[in-house]
Amino acid sequence: MGASTTISVPIETRDLLNDLAQAEGVSTSALVTRIAQREHDNRLLDAMNAGFATLRGDRERWEEHQTETEAWDNAAPEL
Repeated sequence: MGASTTISVPIETRDLLNDLAQAEGVSTSALVTRIAQREHDNRLLDAMNAGFATLRGDRERWEEHQTETEAWDNAAPEL
């Protein structure tokens, strides 16, 4: 395990994290790491979705994207 540090949270939050960790059968540290990673992943997905929404708003660029995606899909060998 890498280096660690201490963070300050309200007692209620500490107790909630400990309860959740116990229910999951993991350490509180592992739970906090999982929650942080999930939030990071969600932000990345939100940014990707926003980018695709912008891309879909530009018909010409969206069609170009669709054409390129189809080309890549057709380039993959059948499994």
